[in-house]
Amino acid sequence: MGKYSTKELCEQVLKIKYDTFTVHKQRYLNKLRLAYEVYETTENGMIYYYLKPLNNLYTILNCDIGKRDIDIIANILKVIMKGDIVPVRAEIAKATNVPEGTVKSYINFLKKHEIIMGPEIEEFVVINGETGEIVREYKKKKTAYVYYDIKQDGSREKLLGQNLIHNKHGALWKEKFENQDYLHLVIRNLNYQPLISVVRKDVWNEMNNTFGLNKGARVEMLIINSEIREQLNEYFKAS
Repeated sequence: MGKYSTKELCEQVLKIKYDTFTVHKQRYLNKLRLAYEVYETTENGMIYYYLKPLNNLYTILNCDIGKRDIDIIANILKVIMKGDIVPVRAEIAKATNVPEGTVKSYINFLKKHEIIMGPEIEEFVVINGETGEIVREYKKKKTAYVYYDIKQDGSREKLLGQNLIHNKHGALWKEKFENQDYLHLVIRNLNYQPLISVVRKDVWNEMNNTFGLNKGARVEMLIINSEIREQLNEYFKAS
């Protein structure tokens, strides 16, 4: 249980100015009571607040959710953690029975507060082995993907054998870029389309043929912050 003076409560917990708290004291105490048992005492003429964290989702998230619905946040997190559906807005909206716009807004909020983590960025430097000169520098996202098929009726189906499909996808990209004639083929036959889009189309045509897909695609996996994932698991099991 933490003990705070009014000034410490404002600076360390609420992150607001002292004057703002004094004007709207009950509003902020009510917000605190969503995540804590709050005890207000007077000691030696000074007011102190004792906060005991509650075992609930507010405590785990550890951020002000404003007017957002805590149940919608819970349902979105459950769907992401379960991992049964393709993690795009339309599918999450169907699974949680809320509009796509709401899903987008809530996921952006969760990303802003690093509850859903962004991909790691790796930096690479290519050096000429003979001269030691830097040939190229580039960055690459380090992330996991979910592969799926878009059926003729527009529905999305998460594919089985994700690792096998991912390895095939990577092998095809490597094969295309190692083909010395590929760039000339692009310029000669495909109206100077950007190379990356041409390779992507070619790779997915082969993926579709190899795995019998209608229209294969992939999307970045939504990753829950590892520091709170276990807490969420325990909370959802108990709730």
